[in-house]
Amino acid sequence: MERGDDLMRANRINVGVLERNSTEAEALSDVLLDFYPDDIALALLSSGEQALAWARRGRPGVLLVDRDRLGEVGQVPDNVAVGVLVDVDQPTVDGAPAVCRYLAVDGIYNQLARLFSEVAGTGMPTAVREGESLVIAFTSPQGGVGTTTVALAFGRRLARAVPSRVLYLDLTPFASVGELSTGRATATITDVVFAAKSRNANMRMAMTASAARDDASGLHYYASARTAADLMELDNDELGRLYQAATEGADFGYVVLDVPFAWTGPHAEALARAAVSVVVTDGRPLTNHKVARAVEALDLRAANDPSGRSWTVQGLFYNKFSSTASAKLDMRDVPEVGGSGRFNGLTEPQVVEQLAQSAAFDLLLNRVVAHV
Repeated sequence: MERGDDLMRANRINVGVLERNSTEAEALSDVLLDFYPDDIALALLSSGEQALAWARRGRPGVLLVDRDRLGEVGQVPDNVAVGVLVDVDQPTVDGAPAVCRYLAVDGIYNQLARLFSEVAGTGMPTAVREGESLVIAFTSPQGGVGTTTVALAFGRRLARAVPSRVLYLDLTPFASVGELSTGRATATITDVVFAAKSRNANMRMAMTASAARDDASGLHYYASARTAADLMELDNDELGRLYQAATEGADFGYVVLDVPFAWTGPHAEALARAAVSVVVTDGRPLTNHKVARAVEALDLRAANDPSGRSWTVQGLFYNKFSSTASAKLDMRDVPEVGGSGRFNGLTEPQVVEQLAQSAAFDLLLNRVVAHV
């Protein structure tokens, strides 16, 4: 896929539709996707709760709501525009922009583009509040595809690009970040876990003081856990304390989170708080199939969670793909935010550094920095 295609996917208009009935919704969806398959990412919504959850997922978008169903939808975030679906072309309905469902498809698209342009550059993701770090989460439902390599490489790239302190927080039980970094760590993630379990009142200070600094980039991190059980035994409350200590305050401007894929439990809770979520795949057909199923499952969870805390994937990174061995995914509403070729004859630390210096992260880096 060419870089121009990457940008096109990233600039798709995200559209949610809450119509008066399923027949109308499907008719509107079919005509828009038939004429603008590469320009629109569309979600059909069946209730006000689903519409609000869709709006809260953090991406700029346009929510189209039938005039008679406006009362079902509460206050949406500032980065989502609401268009009222009507039968007769008119500029507004009770002060809100109106979109006529019976316009020619080009007319509907132009109205969507205008509404989207008004919100696409505004608003922070709902997972980020003032005074908190911006969290970029890397995960994958398939092991061994290079998630840690990609997350650590992006952490280095980000640390070199921004003046803020960047923390690479590895919550995977079987990681080996200590072997991939050049800093000298005096503490491990096990020490951080112990502080969370013991309810250390000065946990944030302890985390900041014990974070190692990577010699090559200035990225902060903790050495790998002493045993896998240390991280596997974290419960929701303990992970919440750890996560809060890492992300609140001005200690770290960014947290790059390397976390196992999860549907429920503490890792899912951490992913739910991320501002940007990136799934990593190596491009193999079976891996891509698992990724597609995982993204579908997470979107379903997000659509059915009225709290708005569920997360959806906001980017896809291909690691080590090749033209002969990979089957590229074409997933609507999941822009590809990076891709790297194979690195032959290099050690794993050398791969991390080569990837960090490559242009593979350009689009993702721009998206992350634009949030600040």
